[in-house]
Amino acid sequence: MAGGIPLTSIAGRLGFGWLGDKFDKRRVTTLGFVLTGLGLLSLGYTTTAGASWMLVPSLVVLGIGYGGPVPMMPALLREYFGKFS
Repeated sequence: MAGGIPLTSIAGRLGFGWLGDKFDKRRVTTLGFVLTGLGLLSLGYTTTAGASWMLVPSLVVLGIGYGGPVPMMPALLREYFGKFS
């Protein structure tokens, strides 16, 4: 988990940066937060007996959702508050 989340968050950062150029940045950021929540929820179900197979999908969803909003935050700040001199 400690090595997988940073690796999958790279895919989220690159992918969400591209999505932020194509679509509304607020909705793309919301998608990242929803993916993080779904990843954490599915991670909670991996502790039950027989659900250890869910560890890898929850790791991927959590990592992408965790890294996705990172490039969106500076873009949203600039959009709302403008450029600093």
